[in-house]
Parts: sequence; C-alpha cells; structure tokens
Amino acid sequence: MDINKKIVMKFLLILLFITTTVYSQEQTDTLFNDVWVHSGKSSAVVFWQHFNIESACQSYVEYGFTTDYGYQTDVTQQGRRAQFHRITGLETNQEYHFRMVMIDDGTEYISEDRTFTTKLYNDVVEIGQSNDNSTIVLNQANTTYILTEDIESDGNAIEISADNITLELDGHTINYSQNTVEDYINGILINNPNVKIYNGKVVQGSTGGNYSYAVGARWRADGVELSGLSIDVNRPNAYPIALAGSAKKHY
Repeated sequence: MDINKKIVMKFLLILLFITTTVYSQEQTDTLFNDVWVHSGKSSAVVFWQHFNIESACQSYVEYGFTTDYGYQTDVTQQGRRAQFHRITGLETNQEYHFRMVMIDDGTEYISEDRTFTTKLYNDVVEIGQSNDNSTIVLNQANTTYILTEDIESDGNAIEISADNITLELDGHTINYSQNTVEDYINGILINNPNVKIYNGKVVQGSTGGNYSYAVGARWRADGVELSGLSIDVNRPNAYPIALAGSAKKHY
C-alpha cells in the first residue's frame, strides 16, 4: 500500500472515531415536560422530566449572564426520566440565562433559552448555625426565613412552630442527628399549617434511633409545600418525608 493510501485510511479512521463520539445536537422544547424553576438569594433549582415516561437520560444545565452562558452544572451520572439540578454561588438580584440539555442515546437535546432572576429579599429573618448545635425554632408567623450557611445539629435541626412560614434553604445543607440516641429525630419538624420549604439538602447523620424523618409533621399540618429538596436518610426506619396533613407539591 503506498503512502497516500495509508494517509487516507488513517484520516478515515480518525474521522470515524470523531463522528461516533461527538453528540449530535437537536434543539427542541417539546421533550422538556413539567419544567419547574425556583430561585433563591444566591442559588436556583431547575427540574424537568423527559416527555417519554420510558426514557432514562443524563442531563446538565448551561447558565450565565447572557446567552453565551459560560457555566454548566455537572452531567448527571445515572440515566433517569426526572432531571434535577441545583445551581449555587449566584449573585443576588441578578438575571441569569439558562438552557437545559438532555443526553439520550448519544444525542444532545437542547431546550430554548430561558431566564430566572435571583431574589433580593427585604423583610426576612436570616438564620445560621446555632452556637451549641441545638434546634433552631422558627416561631414568627407570616415570616420568610433564609438559611445563610450549611448547619449541623446534634438532634432535631429546625422546628417550625408558627403558621404561614416560608423557609428558603438557598442551596444549603441541613445535617441533623449528628449526636443522639433518641428516636423520632427530624431534620425539619413542622408543627403548624401553611408551611413552604424550598431549595436545599437535608442529610441524616450516623447516630439516632428509629422512626426519624428528614422532613416530618407529627400532628396534622395542612397546606405544606416542599420543593427543590434533596434528602438523604440512613438510620433504621428512617423516612425522607412523613406528613400527617396534606402536602401541596413535591419536586
């Protein structure tokens, strides 16, 4: 085989390798169902589902100040129908452009450009780590509370004891049950109705007894809305969510 034929064959092999590993791109919004976006002070959550109930795909979100984007979330590791991405480290009161990307069978499906704006809160109560890892009690009715940092608690982390409270976790993590042997330990305990909890992670520690809840209500608590939460429990008879009343929404 002469040198020219060798060069051509080598080029074709390289081209074949490239064409089999580069994703083809198809831009359409019809595949992105049940899109839900929530923005906090310095974070946001983007959720959607593949239109095909039998599909399991990977995904990521591109975002930035303009349609050039410039940032993206990590690509999900496991294929699933429902897609969930949390974006942190954002500027307050800032509009962001974003688009959703699904990788399904080697093809990238890209949504149209959308926007969200991080919130500038005025009348709120900021909460953070307690000095002694004790329970933080939210007892001001008709109030929005914002978590400003990740927190840890020996037992129960947050207890909501007034009506019409909104708790914005703003992308932070609640680590509860870090040092206890008791049963019925909660990450967030809801005692009153019309509570809204958004945008954060609730993680159970390695201590504690039975029948614990990441988010729970021991008594009837109607009108509870839980959205944009990631939950991790590991103790015996532990439940991610246990509500005695009626919950409005889960994402």
